Amino acid sequence: MSESIAERWLSNGQVVSDWLACHIVRLHNMCTGTENKLSTLSDLEQKFRILRNYYENCEVVMGNLEITNIDHNRDLSFLRSIREVTGYVLVALNQFEYLPLENLSIIRGTRLYEDRYALAIFLNYRKGGPFGLRQLGLKNLTGTAFRMHFKAFLIRIVDLLNIKQSR
Repeated sequence: MSESIAERWLSNGQVVSDWLACHIVRLHNMCTGTENKLSTLSDLEQKFRILRNYYENCEVVMGNLEITNIDHNRDLSFLRSIREVTGYVLVALNQFEYLPLENLSIIRGTRLYEDRYALAIFLNYRKGGPFGLRQLGLKNLTGTAFRMHFKAFLIRIVDLLNIKQSR
């Protein structure tokens, strides 16, 4: 009976074991993106739970990161683990104040929103209301990363600062 590939690798000792463990951990920290664009597939509570389940402890989003229709009182801290998105990032129709994507360093843009945007941020406020996006936490997303990893780079930010200052 012939020895399997896994058995041969494992017989090589600790180096192979460490290599496998490293790659298993990396696979574990990947998650699948979405392609819903602006559609609402469920009630807002269920949509938030799905978003959290998709991206909690995720470092690499394989596809698009779409953050849409989120209320102002939601804890989005689970997004801090995301370091890379292979598709586009869409942030739209939300009411939260802060986007906690501090560790996001690369948006590869293999798919573009509306075939134009690797990063699209728009309509993140309720008209006439006190809630909406005031601060982007994209401190690790640098111009160098954009030039190196985008086929085309356009940002659409609409009405980010057009929120009433009074509360």
